[in-house]
Amino acid sequence: MKAETKTFHKQLGKNIRTIRALQGRTQKEIAAHLDMSIANFSNIENGYIVIDSFKLNQLAVIFSIKESDIIEFHLHPFFQQNNHH
Repeated sequence: MKAETKTFHKQLGKNIRTIRALQGRTQKEIAAHLDMSIANFSNIENGYIVIDSFKLNQLAVIFSIKESDIIEFHLHPFFQQNNHH
């Protein structure tokens, strides 16, 4: 896997984890919705397993957001760290 592809999947996993946590949902709950083990879902969140487009679509439905919102989540200015309080 190319380095930029690996970086993309790691960031996508972080995005999924952050969105899940912001919605107050557990890995167990989301894994059950996706019909997968908690371990495999954890591996997606950690970027070790590549999520396919079908599962990404399912996640978007579960989270009630668009797929692009999951992919681009870390780029949204609202969610950027602001150290200038």
